Amino acid sequence: MLDDVLNRSDVIIIPGAGVREEPDKDGNWLHPWGIARVEMALELYSSIDEDAYFIAIGGGSPHKNPSYDNGNRVFDCSAITDYLHRHGIYENRIISVSELYGTLGYESSSKLILQDTIGDVFSSRGILENRNPETVHIVTNKFHYERACRLFDYIFNLVPALPFSNNLAFYCAENDGIDRESLDARVAKERERTEYFFRQVTENEIDNINDFDRWLRTCHDAYKDGGTVQRHSGAVVNTY
Repeated sequence: MLDDVLNRSDVIIIPGAGVREEPDKDGNWLHPWGIARVEMALELYSSIDEDAYFIAIGGGSPHKNPSYDNGNRVFDCSAITDYLHRHGIYENRIISVSELYGTLGYESSSKLILQDTIGDVFSSRGILENRNPETVHIVTNKFHYERACRLFDYIFNLVPALPFSNNLAFYCAENDGIDRESLDARVAKERERTEYFFRQVTENEIDNINDFDRWLRTCHDAYKDGGTVQRHSGAVVNTY
């Protein structure tokens, strides 16, 4: 059934935008910039085709402690999904993913939680593999826009390129709720990490999805066995 609907519908992807330590007074776990991201996705949904489907994707950042609701971890994708539900989107219109979803069928003793944009984009491709949506719409924020564009374009075009890889549309919401110092730190961090990623895949001559899958699970600190990610400090932490 999922194959059928995704073959004839637009898809709106909302990558994770972080979650609060506690929900706000309205019960939302999303930060203001995350709400801006999802509100733009809802506007898009209303304007393009109400047969569209959402992919809410993201586990959580390794740069801060996880948030919990009555003992259950609040994943980025679940906070996005909850907001969509609160604003009239039925559950059967949302694909919510918090774990790495790939192409090689790796088995692991522990499931890998999505921890960054690279994992989010890779898993989005895995979900859409062998399906042919009309257009894939990606909604993010201004501070994250360049990184999202470059990663989706690169990963969706790895050999064999997805047949709809030329039908990607990108949208950027405002950076609501982020102070100038924190925003400048996040923009610099996004730029540095994006350039580092592309140096890595260029040096390793990765041009196909199977080699990328192996690289992600054996070289990326967030996903390889025994890998650890150094936590950020300072103003940039306020943006996760």
